[in-house]
Amino acid sequence: MPAVATIILNWNDSAATVRCGESVLRAFEQAGDQLTSQALCIVDSGSLEQHATALGNWCAAQKSGTVQFVANNSNLGFAAGMNAGIKRVGDQDPDYIWILNNDTEVAADAIFHLLAFSKQNRGTAITGVTVIDQATGLIETAGGYRYFPWIGYNQPIMAGARLEALCNVGNLLPDYVNGAAMWLKGDYVRRIGGLPTDHFLYFEELELNQYLKRGESIGWSRDALVFHQGGGSFTTAELQKTGTYHAALSAFTYTRHYRPWCLPTVILARVLGLSIRSTMRRQPGLLLAVFEALKDFVWPGKSSSS
Repeated sequence: MPAVATIILNWNDSAATVRCGESVLRAFEQAGDQLTSQALCIVDSGSLEQHATALGNWCAAQKSGTVQFVANNSNLGFAAGMNAGIKRVGDQDPDYIWILNNDTEVAADAIFHLLAFSKQNRGTAITGVTVIDQATGLIETAGGYRYFPWIGYNQPIMAGARLEALCNVGNLLPDYVNGAAMWLKGDYVRRIGGLPTDHFLYFEELELNQYLKRGESIGWSRDALVFHQGGGSFTTAELQKTGTYHAALSAFTYTRHYRPWCLPTVILARVLGLSIRSTMRRQPGLLLAVFEALKDFVWPGKSSSS
């Protein structure tokens, strides 16, 4: 029977994080005696005091030893923030580590299905789930995404389909899993030393594929459902600009590292794509963010956007 640890990263949205945490505890309860141990670690990334305090109080009120709290002094980004939680639960040597966005809620039987999938697919190091748009009830991604390296963009698998449509498809394998809910083998995470921190935001999921060794793979547990609120932390024009900046910078960085021959078309695709998007949304700041990312990519160390 395995040990499971779940990590949730919070930034200025304690209410969403508590909802996510409560859903994880329900899933732990339903998994029951299938687990030797269970742990939930909430990591706060330098949030405003009221959010960090609310989360610390909620964690302290839970069953002793089950929920832990880590408070980072600043926003370290997705991977580095999650790694603080991975480090905290490391002494338990969990067999599986579940990385969750705080704007998700997991189905009560999600861990049950993930454990069953992992038992049947022991070579799978990275497992995606079926992510459901919480507002519409439609599929957001069936496991993850197709990735198009020549343009640096992705396409969610089966996005917009109804849940019952899954009955008619085979074992879809994404190019990389949805980072909102990544189920990782513990020994794989320990071997690579935590999540790769080359990017502040985005492309961590794709980067994880590069660390797979012979005999390891990615997979999709179709019956494990996670409901995604969407929108995340980027709810204002300024925050959307920040997200656009990091998405572009990470696309450029990843491409240069692993597919340098695609870099010219990736840069062109980002500039053209954001030109159209910024015009349609009447948000010129989005296009400006891409050029700022390109500048910081070419001349690193001079960024003011991160």
